[in-house]
Amino acid sequence: MTDTLCLTLSQTVEAITGEPLSARASALASEIGAADTLPSCAALRVKIARLLRANSIRYTEGTLLQSALTDRAEYLFSEAPTHLIDEVLADLPANRLYARLQAGHSCHVVIDGHNLVFRLSVLFRHLFDNGRPGSAAKGLLIERLRNQIDQARALQIVLWFDGALAAVETPHPQLTVRYSGGTGPDRADREIVAFLREQVPASPAPVFLVTDDIDEARRAKKLGAQIVACGEFRRMVV
Repeated sequence: MTDTLCLTLSQTVEAITGEPLSARASALASEIGAADTLPSCAALRVKIARLLRANSIRYTEGTLLQSALTDRAEYLFSEAPTHLIDEVLADLPANRLYARLQAGHSCHVVIDGHNLVFRLSVLFRHLFDNGRPGSAAKGLLIERLRNQIDQARALQIVLWFDGALAAVETPHPQLTVRYSGGTGPDRADREIVAFLREQVPASPAPVFLVTDDIDEARRAKKLGAQIVACGEFRRMVV
């Protein structure tokens, strides 16, 4: 498992960036392959996020490592006894979201679009432009969200992307696409948190944020948003 993961990540990183996998990223891949408990996966998630913030690993490496970590955690879930899975999953925000949608209750979902596309890169990587999600990858995500909306009339989605100019598009009455405007690597994160600061108190329905960004999730949770991990949201975009 560990050797295969390192080889796959190395080949993918080199294909995207033209550079080999760094030694630190290779070591993290080995740790992911050796992780045998969900708490160890959670600790690795925090570690990878910290290294990304410190620019100690490249962004492409970090997002691919996070995706591999999600796959590893899902495998460990699949191997756990059913009663333990039920206990752990019962109160996950993702399950609360899906239960509300199934019951026809209204839900407001805010999505960190770039974070979701990178974290689910296996679904979108073929449309990346120089290692980044271009208009084709964004368009595919929007198309898949529209397909879900057609089956869930009580669902309202606000999808955020980084963008040099602030802009708002409405490709569907239940789907709004917002571009952050501004500068800096965290420009969309700042706008998402500011949006939630107004949206959560005003919304009569629960507000869910889809992101794997730990800092963004922490701030959003303090505002009352419920956090859905990108891996948990995958079923909505396949």
